[in-house]
Amino acid sequence: MVMELIDKNGAATANPREFSGQWFFTNPDTEDFTFFWNGTPYTFEAMKTSPFLIVDATPIEMQSIRKQAAYKLAQRMFGKSPKYKKLEKDSQGKSSPQYYDPKVEYEPFIQQCLTALPVAQAKMGKKQKRSFDVHTDPKTGKPVTKVLGEADMGSTSLVDEAAREE
Repeated sequence: MVMELIDKNGAATANPREFSGQWFFTNPDTEDFTFFWNGTPYTFEAMKTSPFLIVDATPIEMQSIRKQAAYKLAQRMFGKSPKYKKLEKDSQGKSSPQYYDPKVEYEPFIQQCLTALPVAQAKMGKKQKRSFDVHTDPKTGKPVTKVLGEADMGSTSLVDEAAREE
């Protein structure tokens, strides 16, 4: 089955690839790109187009996930661009940094994720469980969080405060 795409002028054009129900993702960057979805890493080789499939996602969800991956890659690629480096240099020493419109700046990079390159295979890793340090109150034994202190405008640990009172 050949899908037809509608261009900006409303004319139908044939998709250069036959749509087989499989989604593809292109990594146009010079470094491999790893995208996490539900704790599972998906690594896409640099300068390659890879099949991208998440088994428990519907086609609409899959398209949304692809867009999120493209957005993350676009952020990384724009951060390495000469334009971003110039904005960063111009912002040094100023109270408000130079502004850029992410929608405008990321769009060329996002579109590159849709351009076909040599096909490769995405590497899917094992689901990774992230752990966070849990601090407990020495008196109650219950977990506590860090809060901002008014005096120092920094973070103050309730655990440290409780330990000092003892």
